[in-house]
Amino acid sequence: MAFTLTYTYGYDDFAALIVAKRSLGLMGVLGPATPYVFVGFLYLAFLIGSLAFDGVPLADMLRGPAVVSILAGLLTVMVLTALINLFFTRLALRPVFKRFAAADKEIIITLDEDGIKWSGAGSMGGHPWGNVKWIVETKQRVFLFISKVEAIVLPRRAVSSDGEFEALTTFVREHTNG
Repeated sequence: MAFTLTYTYGYDDFAALIVAKRSLGLMGVLGPATPYVFVGFLYLAFLIGSLAFDGVPLADMLRGPAVVSILAGLLTVMVLTALINLFFTRLALRPVFKRFAAADKEIIITLDEDGIKWSGAGSMGGHPWGNVKWIVETKQRVFLFISKVEAIVLPRRAVSSDGEFEALTTFVREHTNG
């Protein structure tokens, strides 16, 4: 069985790839929540460390008013992180995307028993299945990571039905031990 996908590599694919990268690495189990957990942990560590350095006993930090203040600060940090994340994924990264050769260009990807082949934006290439290091699946895309920064994007919109997307996903899992 073989699959051929043709689609235009758009900014939403790029932004989804940035988010998918968060599921790789040390904190990969957190997926898209990684920046929130990381920043929240830093906030709590800094705050509790500062209070301890100032001589505030841990018991006092765990009393009602102090806990409410700490949680209010944590909520504020989470909201700010969400706003910064929104700013970067919706605005700041757009000029970066425009510099990619494949930006807003038609991409053709073929998946068969031998591996993955692609062409588009004036280039072509391929990888055997063994080069796929990680797979990240979302509702709208499957990402085949060749490295921590490079991935082949398989969007749901490039196939004719949900059933075909599920068959594609199953095919990828079977060929990558995913």
